[in-house]
Amino acid sequence: MNNIGLTKYEKKKGIILDATFKCIYEHGIKNLSLRSIAKEAKVNQSDLLYYFKNKENLLTEFIRTLFKKFMHNVEKGVNKLDSPEKKIEALLKRGVSFSSKQKNSLWYLLTAGHCV
Repeated sequence: MNNIGLTKYEKKKGIILDATFKCIYEHGIKNLSLRSIAKEAKVNQSDLLYYFKNKENLLTEFIRTLFKKFMHNVEKGVNKLDSPEKKIEALLKRGVSFSSKQKNSLWYLLTAGHCV
């Protein structure tokens, strides 16, 4: 995560979201708890509730962050192209490429399983 230009608040939220990703990846969504996220992020559980209203709010922000990263990857370099046809073709290729590279990680995040 690039922290340049971020406030202390935004940096801490990023650390918590990164910890959420790691916890889901390692233990699965069914075993996810605010306690495990707080431990991974090295913050108090009450600090999580300062940055995120509740677990649902945290997971909503987590999904938004994943989507933003996906869109950033898809759009990267496309704006330099001149014709709409080339832009559409590049967007589709980048989307498929990112999806195929990330499908195993995303599948684990969306299922009850965990990495072994």
